[in-house]
Amino acid sequence: MKKSIAILLCLTLLCLAGCAKKAEPAAEVTGKPKAETTPEAIQETPTPEPTPVEVESTEGRLSDAVLETEAFAYPLMQNLKAAYTDTNTVFSPVAMSSTLTALYAAAQGDTAEELRQMLSWMCEPEDAAATLKVLTDSIGSEFSSMNQVFLAERVKAGQNFSDNVAIPLGVKIASVNFADGAADAINAYASDVTGGKVAQLTEGTTAAEMLTVASGFVFGGTFDLAFDEKETEKENFESTGGLIPCFMMEMQSDLSYAEDEYMQLVSLPMNGGKQNMIFILPKLGMEQGFDEAFLQYAEKWLSQEITQSMNVELHLPRFTLSSGQDLTEVFADMGMSASLRAQTVNLEGILDESLILPTPISAVYSVGSLTVTEGGVNVRKGSGTAAQKTDSEETVEVTLDRPFMVAVTDTATAALLVLGWVNTLE
Repeated sequence: MKKSIAILLCLTLLCLAGCAKKAEPAAEVTGKPKAETTPEAIQETPTPEPTPVEVESTEGRLSDAVLETEAFAYPLMQNLKAAYTDTNTVFSPVAMSSTLTALYAAAQGDTAEELRQMLSWMCEPEDAAATLKVLTDSIGSEFSSMNQVFLAERVKAGQNFSDNVAIPLGVKIASVNFADGAADAINAYASDVTGGKVAQLTEGTTAAEMLTVASGFVFGGTFDLAFDEKETEKENFESTGGLIPCFMMEMQSDLSYAEDEYMQLVSLPMNGGKQNMIFILPKLGMEQGFDEAFLQYAEKWLSQEITQSMNVELHLPRFTLSSGQDLTEVFADMGMSASLRAQTVNLEGILDESLILPTPISAVYSVGSLTVTEGGVNVRKGSGTAAQKTDSEETVEVTLDRPFMVAVTDTATAALLVLGWVNTLE
């Protein structure tokens, strides 16, 4: 009996040994030895790389966000140019898209549908907000969105909206009393964003107003190739209201240039190539053709894929381009009518669940300011390399002495940060 038990025990031990030997090759296949469980070993364990699916998803969202902001920006620019024929206009497609996408994420029914169509989103509201956040997180610190929603203090923004939509998209919620003091808060915001260049957005508000939207931006930096102040001379700018004396800066250098039957385009790199400031001048006699062709060609022009290095003699006036405009009527013409009427608007996603009330949008403001001088934008003194004249058999001249378009693009993301039209000089 004892002999049988000994034999059975030996057989059991042999089987266990065999299982252990069969398990060893599994570790060899993966090429990963068993990790130590000490704290030191845990700290040294490298962070796993993102999977290809995650990378593709981020790249796809970034591309979608860039396309959405452009598809929204170009019709808006065309409408603004038609509405403000004697004054300047400027807005940030990224900032404005962020603000209105926050509303889209909170909207229901017809309000959501009209915002979706105007913003050119092809996805659900929550996906739109997440997609746009990928873009805003990817843009450098030289550009900042300064968006704010002023909400009547008798209602309250829901925590879910604040945490998951407003804060990620950089939209601040301000609780104000529209019957008393809201105008001061709104105007103080505009002055802060523009460094005092826009001191008043509204003269007053009423108790009936419940929600005011302000989309602001701040951008600045130096030209990589600076203008030489010694070359700046007094000239005239032919505005829509007549001739205006100005200081015309001059530079001759190899720059990114393009032209077609409608326009001339020149691009100045900024902040070490992180951004580009683009100037587009309609050709004389082709102003109407430029307006008609804008929607069809704007993406091509501003992508800079058509540019080539040319020796350019550039004449550019010092100018300030500021905006404190109420775009409500423009947006109504673009299809945002239901959101502007108290009986049809549905933005219940903004509000606390206990306060589902009609919340009409009383005003939508664009706020921002660009001052362009020899050294750059919104800077006292540039730090870029002074442009040196170069000898070239072929030199093209671009003189921006009449209304022109200005844009700022982000190099890394290809996003359209700023878009404006200069009709006159401030």
